[in-house]
Amino acid sequence: MANNYQKNILLCICFLIAWLLSGCGENIQSCVELPADTQKETINYVRLEEDLFNSRNVEDTRKILFENPLFAKYFLDGNEYPSMDIIANKLLGIANNPSIDTVYQETIEAFGNLEGLTDELSTAYAWLKYYYPKSKTPLVKTTITGLYNDLYVSDSLLIIGLDYFIGEGATFRPINTPQYILKRYEKESIIPLIFSFVSENYADYDRKDNTLIADMINYGKSYYFTKKMMPCKNDGWIVGYSEEELLKIGENEDIIWAHFIDRQLLFETDHFKKNKYISERPNVYEIGDQCPGRIGRWLGWQIVNAYMKRNPDVSLQQLMKETNVQKILNDSKYKPQGK
Repeated sequence: MANNYQKNILLCICFLIAWLLSGCGENIQSCVELPADTQKETINYVRLEEDLFNSRNVEDTRKILFENPLFAKYFLDGNEYPSMDIIANKLLGIANNPSIDTVYQETIEAFGNLEGLTDELSTAYAWLKYYYPKSKTPLVKTTITGLYNDLYVSDSLLIIGLDYFIGEGATFRPINTPQYILKRYEKESIIPLIFSFVSENYADYDRKDNTLIADMINYGKSYYFTKKMMPCKNDGWIVGYSEEELLKIGENEDIIWAHFIDRQLLFETDHFKKNKYISERPNVYEIGDQCPGRIGRWLGWQIVNAYMKRNPDVSLQQLMKETNVQKILNDSKYKPQGK
């Protein structure tokens, strides 16, 4: 009896390991460590939230803006104001807001000394350097602005509005933001969001191709690029879906694809119809009540994944420069099977 019990326990453990290494453990299986000869990139950063929190007068905020002109120009929309003093007074108003102490303390609790954030950035930019040796690692500036802005991304500078990404337990969250978007404003989303913007610097598109399939595959290329920079990141954070959403759409991938084929949507050019499948929506009700918004983008990612698996000689750089979406679609031989 004892021997049979032990055998059953061992069998269950084996099944559990196999399950983790397949379906549920797909992200673990796809995790790839940096090559041994590739060093993590050094992340230099400035914490503007400390200067803002300690501001006591307009001279203090004017100094912040003077020392950080791109922060003033792009993150605070400085070009929209006739005078820098207006922005300085606006920033002082944020610094003197009674709620800023709560926001600042919750930011410190959530992000600490930025070790987690900078370590993840360091690895992602190391991957970027691995694929694109001439790429540069930008200076990082963090801030809190009373939920005024979330991100600014360029080759030389990243500005991160940390108060946007404190997460679900934050006292203050972005206003006038639907829940299906709000749920993506978490710490884990920061780097994937950054690299979705970074990917645009390395991608070519056929600007004359206005078909839905072009939009789908172009988004798919962006997700594929981001995943390459963060191979150990859960796919949900890359695409902005919960684990439950990923599970459901994965189980119904063939039904989702059939919807696009049966309704001849791939070569649709009508913006209203296309936006139903690629724009922000709580759900794509045309497919089903539980089909999450932006499903066309996710489907484009699956097509790109299939294309790269079937064409192992195609490099990331070649994929990003490929503008013939029909070629990607055809050569992917994408045809999901029912589960």
